[in-house]
Amino acid sequence: MDDLAGEEVSKERLRVILETIAREKSVNDACEELGIERVRFHELRTKALQAGIEALTPKKPGRKRKVKSAEELRIEELERKVSDLKQEVYTQSMKEAIHIALDRLGTSSTGDGKGGSQWTR
Repeated sequence: MDDLAGEEVSKERLRVILETIAREKSVNDACEELGIERVRFHELRTKALQAGIEALTPKKPGRKRKVKSAEELRIEELERKVSDLKQEVYTQSMKEAIHIALDRLGTSSTGDGKGGSQWTR
């Protein structure tokens, strides 16, 4: 118990509780040693055992997900919209650049095959 973190009184209580569980000490002797009543001893033992069960309960690996505030969610939504709009602007500017380049080459960008291109036969 000495290498465990915690107050000395808590370590002593746990040691005595474990001794009663291992039947090395009676509940009466434990109560006398700790200077507490039987009811209080049973409360402490139940708390200690419950804490042990909770500590040993398997949990999902990794950190718990952080709950995001309404503001954080709104910021993420707006950042996605900005990204989508940037992509739309880029796509539109590329379409315009292609249209201008095709016009300079004398081809149709309509795709109907009727363009007056030097490449059309």
